[in-house]
Amino acid sequence: MLRYNIKNMKLRIFKRDRIDAISTVISAILAITIFVGAAISTIFLGIPYINDLQSQESLENVEMQFKLILDNIKDIVTGEADGKNVLTLAIEEGSLSNNKNDFDRTILMYSYGNFNFSISKLDNIVSKFKLNIISNESEPIDEVDIFRINDDGNLGEELLSTYSDSYITIEPNLFKGKIVIFLNKSGVPKGKIWLFDSESLVFKTQSNTGSYKLILEKGGIIYTKNKNSQVKKLFNIYLKHNSFGLHVLQTNVSKPFTVSGGGEFNIRISIESRGSALQELNNVFNLRLQLHGENAQTWLKYINNKYVDKFVLLDEDNNGLVDTLFLSGSQNGVDLTFLNSVVNLNKV
Repeated sequence: MLRYNIKNMKLRIFKRDRIDAISTVISAILAITIFVGAAISTIFLGIPYINDLQSQESLENVEMQFKLILDNIKDIVTGEADGKNVLTLAIEEGSLSNNKNDFDRTILMYSYGNFNFSISKLDNIVSKFKLNIISNESEPIDEVDIFRINDDGNLGEELLSTYSDSYITIEPNLFKGKIVIFLNKSGVPKGKIWLFDSESLVFKTQSNTGSYKLILEKGGIIYTKNKNSQVKKLFNIYLKHNSFGLHVLQTNVSKPFTVSGGGEFNIRISIESRGSALQELNNVFNLRLQLHGENAQTWLKYINNKYVDKFVLLDEDNNGLVDTLFLSGSQNGVDLTFLNSVVNLNKV
């Protein structure tokens, strides 16, 4: 009986030692598994986070340089600097190019007196648009005159056009650049439409969390992440009491370019003024600002939110997308100050 108990005791001791040994091995395996899991998590979560931070730093760097370009443009336009300047941009990653494919168009329209109108259905292929007469007059206009505008702000060549069935058609391939349209009745101007086309500087970069863009256009800056856009800097609008001021800045690029690199690279941008002109300083009525292009919705909604109750958003094309800002109260008249500047941005 005693012999049996000793053997049994030895057996229990052996089992306990074996269990302790197995537990130690399992603990080690669990510790290694947790460590490896943490390392993998760091790799798959940490690296994208680091890449995202690097992209954000690049974007902030380019944004500062875009603002520097705008500051230089302002100095050149106002005469505080020479009519030409060259900036060197240092970009850590991504690409910088101009966008010639986007119809980045600004249209300003207004009337003299009670005449009220809008435009819609812009067709860039056949160079025509629809003139929507809102006034109750039976024949508010009987003549349409269209001119190109020279860089010094003066009228240039007159463009061939027709006005029929509510549509104004311009000679093909001429519906681009900088033009003014006079709406007349018996030789007296009843309304005016200004049309300005411009180009953009576009910076693009990519990270594990998506694609990013910074766009310099119209004298402002837009930031885009995965197709969600926000305004970083608004172009020049002045609105106070019964006064409205607008500076339409046209940026043109004569030679298309794209510059990109995996590491830091420099690009020199030449900024050259082609002229500025005060186009209107008058009391006008029924003022509308219409924007077109990839970022038109972002600009329009931002302006409408910034100047609460100052504008009415309109969908002149009836396609579910706003395209026009109507200045509230302008049906009773508003003092308009309207400046236009043209600047070349070229890679050198």
